[in-house]
Amino acid sequence: MPVHLLYRFEVRQGDVLYVGSCLKKDYPKAQWQTADEVQFRREKDKMYLKRPKGGELELHFLLSAKLDPDGKPVAVLDFAKKK
Repeated sequence: MPVHLLYRFEVRQGDVLYVGSCLKKDYPKAQWQTADEVQFRREKDKMYLKRPKGGELELHFLLSAKLDPDGKPVAVLDFAKKK
């Protein structure tokens, strides 16, 4: 049975948290650390993080959630649909 290692990314924009993932093979070298500022965009079931040295990292969109003032999720706004 094959095992696939994933990276999960959480990007906070205001009071909304976006969560995406990619396979380890697609992100061989760490480019960000916790609390780094990052530019991103979302298109349907994909998220794209702008890499520090150019280009983008494509992620599979998992969900977005509304956060309370303490940063805790209070409601799921959107999530990936199974195909």
